[in-house]
Amino acid sequence: MPSSDPSNIGTIIKIVQGLKPKSILDVGIGNGKYGLLFREYLDGHEQGCAVHDKDSWKIWIQGLEVFEKYISPVQQYIYNDIRICDAYTFLMEAESPSPFDLVFMGDFIEHLEKDEGHKLLVHIGQSWLKDNGIILLSTPNFITSYNHPKCAVFGNQYEIHRCRWFPKDFNIPGFDTSVVEGKLLTVTMTKK
Repeated sequence: MPSSDPSNIGTIIKIVQGLKPKSILDVGIGNGKYGLLFREYLDGHEQGCAVHDKDSWKIWIQGLEVFEKYISPVQQYIYNDIRICDAYTFLMEAESPSPFDLVFMGDFIEHLEKDEGHKLLVHIGQSWLKDNGIILLSTPNFITSYNHPKCAVFGNQYEIHRCRWFPKDFNIPGFDTSVVEGKLLTVTMTKK
């Protein structure tokens, strides 16, 4: 699995710490690094909990992942719930059991066609987010030099990048959007 740019990780963690979400949906968890970091920096640092003590956790983190081979015992421990599914289909067809404070998509949206991505973002805002909830996502910034996979990676056909996303692509009705540009775009979309 290709790794995301490490310079973006600190930006994402700072944003999430500032949001203080009580519930997170991590779409396309991959190796689970963000779930682990969310658990450490929200439950560990913010709540004063022992990260290894599930009984003390205050934050609910659910993950969606299509490629089951990415799931290890670490992810199974860190996440409260993991669904092995096609995230697009699941989010578009399933009913949210409870809206989330934060829907996180780390290096996910570029794996969809642009019209699918737009539909998904709108649908998440309508069905999966609490009022004033946040979609936080990162995606390669194709303005910088980025070598993106155009074929299956590690036998995972879902790693293929299907479209390029630019800051203007995230101007979606129903959201206030801000974009931080670097090697990756970090996009914060607040539901109005």
